[in-house]
Amino acid sequence: GCTELETVPADLFKNNQKATDFKWLFYATDVKTLPVGLFKYCDPSKPIFINQMFQNAIIEDFPEGFFEGLDEVKFISQLFESATFLKPLKNGILKGLVNATAAEKMFYRADITEIPEGLFDGFGVNSTSVNLEYTFFGCNGLVSVPARMFDPIADKVKSIKQCFQNCTNLKSIPEGFGNSLTNLTNASNAFYGCEALESLPSEMFKGAAAQLSNLSSMFSGCTSLKSVPDGLFGFITARNANFADTFNSCTSLTSVGADVFPSTVSATGLNSTFSGCTSLTDISGNVFSKCGSVTTLMRTFYGCTALETLPSDLFAGMAKLTTFDQTFSGCTGLESIPEDLFAKNADANKFQKVFYGCTSLKAIPAGLFANNKNAKDFNNMFYKCTSLTSVPEGLFKACASAQTFSYLFVDCTGIKTIPADLFINNKSACYFIQTFAGCSSLQEIPEGLFDSVPSASTAATFKECFIACTSLKSIPAALFDKALKASKFDYAFAGCTGLTGESPYTMYNGNKIHLYERKKLYNLGGFNNRITGTKCFYNCTGLSDYEDIATDWK
Repeated sequence: GCTELETVPADLFKNNQKATDFKWLFYATDVKTLPVGLFKYCDPSKPIFINQMFQNAIIEDFPEGFFEGLDEVKFISQLFESATFLKPLKNGILKGLVNATAAEKMFYRADITEIPEGLFDGFGVNSTSVNLEYTFFGCNGLVSVPARMFDPIADKVKSIKQCFQNCTNLKSIPEGFGNSLTNLTNASNAFYGCEALESLPSEMFKGAAAQLSNLSSMFSGCTSLKSVPDGLFGFITARNANFADTFNSCTSLTSVGADVFPSTVSATGLNSTFSGCTSLTDISGNVFSKCGSVTTLMRTFYGCTALETLPSDLFAGMAKLTTFDQTFSGCTGLESIPEDLFAKNADANKFQKVFYGCTSLKAIPAGLFANNKNAKDFNNMFYKCTSLTSVPEGLFKACASAQTFSYLFVDCTGIKTIPADLFINNKSACYFIQTFAGCSSLQEIPEGLFDSVPSASTAATFKECFIACTSLKSIPAALFDKALKASKFDYAFAGCTGLTGESPYTMYNGNKIHLYERKKLYNLGGFNNRITGTKCFYNCTGLSDYEDIATDWK
């Protein structure tokens, strides 16, 4: 805090050979000149600590050779944290720190305008590894970085995690950047939040092809980035490469090239990769062409609101995909889906929230799931797709393994009709919770809609299935005849204020047994004696048998 301190003598510690702790030595000082040889009297056999030595300091001119005599220093984390350099850094200013290994946060939030290519000359010469995590984090004065800046320590660096994170004025990365880092394994968040970065080189970190596996969030939040070049990471051969969130929230990104990712992407390594890329309009059909080992695409294009169409071969090279979860959820500009989008994904068993909130989607292709016989979960698939007006016949006909259709078309306010064969071959499907909830334009329910429901299944539930379908005029009497053991009808038709006619019933020996009578007469028709129907027909006052409906059912 000696803000008036201009300099110190070179022999300041001449009689302090036993001194080992120099942490915060120049903390918050305004030192103008620094002598070379200040530490030449230190005992070379003892470990020396210089962490945070210049934290918050204002430095006019930092000399080369200042750290000579500190051969045994290993830890230099936060060495220049939040320091201000009034002149550009020079090559070799870290010489003398030959055994340094822990250099994380070295220039954390420091006020520097450029990095000299020889910054690491003579640094860590005797070290086996050098940690560069957070090293230039928040250096907002940086506008560029030299391509070969890591060369002097290239074989020692394994991680540059968050190294340049939040360098908000960094505009470019040169071709060949980091190519000498042959042992690099972790580049996660390396350029996270570099808001001024507009483009990427076609080649970077290429020397680490066999080692580099963690690239998660690498360019996340780079809000000026406009495109991802072809083959950007295609060179990587390291196993289980992780690209989760790599381009998350790159809000200016408009296009993604071909073969961007390698064949070694991990099973879940593409989760949220382009999530929040609100300007993305052009995706190459070959962007994932090599990603044959990926099994899950969770939120991969979540919230890409400018995306209007999709390439039909987008997932063609991903034969092992089993899970589509929120893949295009929130893509409010998406207007159409190619019919063969999932044609090559025969092992896919989960399609959850895939097009959730795609409010511009106008139609669903009839053959969208024609090759997905193993699909089991369609929960929330088209939730709030408010521009849909109809559902194609036989949409799930090929999905014989399907088990749940809960929340399938919730708040699809434009749907007026649904086909009778929608669930025709889904003989394992038991879960229809809120399937058509809030479909306020739906006018009728077709006969036989639920005839495929297994009659012996006590797990079958229709809870809130048609709740708030205010345009619904009637219910087929035999709608639930096959669902003899169904257990839950709570709020199934609650708020369907336009209903007229009689509530659904099953004929037994010439007698009608309504849903609300099943529990009392379960022995007669083989019904579930634990059936519940809380407010099943709430406010359905137009039903002809409304007065007869059990109190807890209305």
